[in-house]
Amino acid sequence: MRGWYIFFVKNFFPSDFRPSEIVRGGLIFFLCGIFLPIGYLFPLFALIGFVFLLLSSISQKKMFLFFGILFLAASWSSWRSEFDFRNDQLFPQKGQNVSLKGIVRTPPDVREDSVRAFIASEKGSFLLIMPHKTILQYGDRISLTGKITVPRSFADFDYLRYLRRWGAQTIIKNPESFEILSSGGGNGVVRVAQIIRTFLENNVRRSLPEPHATIAVGVLLGVKSSLPEWTQNDFKNSGLQHLLVVSGSNVAIVLSLVALLLARFGRRAVFLGSLGSLCFFVLLVGMDAPVLRAAVMGGVVGIAAALGRFSDARTLILLSAGIIGIIQPTIVRDDVGFHLSFLATVGIVLGTPILLHYFSLFSSKKWWAILSLILAVSLAAQIAVLPVLGKSFGVFPISGVVANIFAEPLVPLAMGSGAVTAGLGWLPIFISRIVAVPAFIAIEGLLFVAYFFGQIPPVPIPLWVTNVSFISIGGFMVWGLLSRSFAERWLVRHEK
Repeated sequence: MRGWYIFFVKNFFPSDFRPSEIVRGGLIFFLCGIFLPIGYLFPLFALIGFVFLLLSSISQKKMFLFFGILFLAASWSSWRSEFDFRNDQLFPQKGQNVSLKGIVRTPPDVREDSVRAFIASEKGSFLLIMPHKTILQYGDRISLTGKITVPRSFADFDYLRYLRRWGAQTIIKNPESFEILSSGGGNGVVRVAQIIRTFLENNVRRSLPEPHATIAVGVLLGVKSSLPEWTQNDFKNSGLQHLLVVSGSNVAIVLSLVALLLARFGRRAVFLGSLGSLCFFVLLVGMDAPVLRAAVMGGVVGIAAALGRFSDARTLILLSAGIIGIIQPTIVRDDVGFHLSFLATVGIVLGTPILLHYFSLFSSKKWWAILSLILAVSLAAQIAVLPVLGKSFGVFPISGVVANIFAEPLVPLAMGSGAVTAGLGWLPIFISRIVAVPAFIAIEGLLFVAYFFGQIPPVPIPLWVTNVSFISIGGFMVWGLLSRSFAERWLVRHEK
């Protein structure tokens, strides 16, 4: 027992903390504090947090500092949850008919049977659900009369919690009257990005058939559209669902390609080029929360890998998540997409060097090095997200690791050829369709991989497996993010 205590203290509370270790420790405690369910006790927890900070300044004990940050984070998260809805006048009017004016504050989500967008009105924000053929654009100013409803939650989905993450608590579906008063409102930068995005999306859709076009605009531009049910099931069962939208891995691929092109000009050129590409990508696909999350998480890995500084990525990942937690703690607490992105990113950074080491024992040939890198990244990410898959979905796609090995090499081809199609799709139709042939082939390959491995149904994850994986994988991640010995053995050696 004493040996475990010494191991814990040596790795997590050493006597000679380095500045980066203090930052990482503080960020981990901050992120954990966001999850504490303290409700209306946030004033008390804030007071306790300040007491711990005072004790830390007097005794110079870092443990007091970390726990002070933990309690302050819990207080901040709960206060923001209440503060964000202090002026919401719609929730008390549930079940009533209201007349409202507002502005479309998110890019519309076009689905097979409906169009959805969050609206900011003078009485609060709400989710508007309209028939499929309704044409809505970001920045449209609208007027409507409809019934206020509160979503009911399902066994595996807390609908109200989802809405609260987007700053809303109510829904108006198919209003009795609806009118677009004007267009061109909202943030100017986002509006310009949406115009460019729409232009590129139209180019893709006129050049590619379905479902290839929908997959292309989802992967390339982050446009949400419905796919046929059989296609969605194939991607879900094969563990490739993350490829249908802009994700951290897509961003990392973009940055890796930029780094490859700029490698001959030195690390400064790689860093500046990656940063510029990241900013352009965010502007292009829209600056909503899921895209920013993907850009932050994928950008951290992509830039760290480009610069060969995997040990620094630990601090960058936590700092990025901490910034998101400060701006909008509900994303960190409630967004399953954030949980998957964060865990996959941490898993890739911590697990890839370990897996590469053991894979290299089998062969030293170049082809094996490339294959083992793809396998290591895919396996590390799949293992890392197991607790979230078990808790949120209850199933695990057992074919996911192998499916990703075949699918991941096709993603940069689909993105690159899709970008060419998007840029040249305005040409005469017979030329644009010829230009789109490489994109069609790459996406057809993704569809085949999804179909082939999608025939293997995902396996249920028992509750005990979810709990054990949460403790073991979570413990490993905390150790890997904080431990000096882990970095010296695996990450620093990987950089050399």
